[in-house]
Amino acid sequence: MRDILIENRIPEIIGFFDRSESMTKQDEGITQIKKSKALSNFGIASVLIVLGALASIYGIADVFGGKKLPMGVLFLIGGPIMAFGGVYMVFSSLGRAATAAQVRFETDLEQLCRAFYSNVFCKKTTDFGSKDDQIVDVSQFIPVPVLEDYRKSGWGTLIGKRKPRSGGQPVECAQCDKKSEHSETHYSSIPISTKYREEFRHEEPAETQNLIKNLYLKCQGCSSVICYECLAYSAPKTQRFLCPVCGKATNGWDGLASRWMNLRYSKTDQDVDFSLSSVVVDKVPRSDARIVDVTITLSGTPFGKLTLANVAFHIDDKWFLASPEPILG
Repeated sequence: MRDILIENRIPEIIGFFDRSESMTKQDEGITQIKKSKALSNFGIASVLIVLGALASIYGIADVFGGKKLPMGVLFLIGGPIMAFGGVYMVFSSLGRAATAAQVRFETDLEQLCRAFYSNVFCKKTTDFGSKDDQIVDVSQFIPVPVLEDYRKSGWGTLIGKRKPRSGGQPVECAQCDKKSEHSETHYSSIPISTKYREEFRHEEPAETQNLIKNLYLKCQGCSSVICYECLAYSAPKTQRFLCPVCGKATNGWDGLASRWMNLRYSKTDQDVDFSLSSVVVDKVPRSDARIVDVTITLSGTPFGKLTLANVAFHIDDKWFLASPEPILG
């Protein structure tokens, strides 16, 4: 998977940085990504504000009205909390969007690795934030062509149908060679996510289990077709929903965040900030002096030690990493 996520992308990344306007494009691309990600929380914030207002009105009617309403006191307490949470998210999103243009690139590789990996690995998620927000906060260290893959899922959905089509070809998984029982397929709007989690798979109703069995995902980058079972269950948790052929199809920012959280949980189930005591970066230059293989060793508590691998690019006295994925060294 390292080869797919890094080696296959190196020519594309070098081609991008070879352009005279590459730094301008990197700056503009990062600004747009940070701004759009910051404003994406507006929908959730609006729902919280509306629900909080309605719950507050319900609670007030119970406490000060003439009729006793079920759980009125709880609504009176919970309503304002939800509303204030929504207001906080609105102002937080506006603040992050306002600072999106303040992009700063790093000229020291070790400092870059400390800043990037401490954000995406060490920081826990909070009540008013998320792991994908923390990743986007340091997205300037990843080339824009790579980051573009996380703005979309990159997967099309195919489902085996009960009624076969005359002369049609069955859907076949490129990983396990499993074929659907029926030949006709169609695209669906079913979201590509970890909705059907492995630990609850056998608790799903028969209809959902049948859907999982006959669900296939088509990579929009290389057109490979992989069955849902191979992508969601068979692959290691830090590689799930990444196309095993080209690596370009992902399941977006949430999927990237989920893979980093899975790596955290493999070290400890404590939902606390990890304390980083040291970051050691071993560098092995390639024949092209701009490209350096790096091994990053993080040490701290309570996770102990973690070794990760990546490839760094030294362009115009600035450093960038090839992949934001948790690639174990």
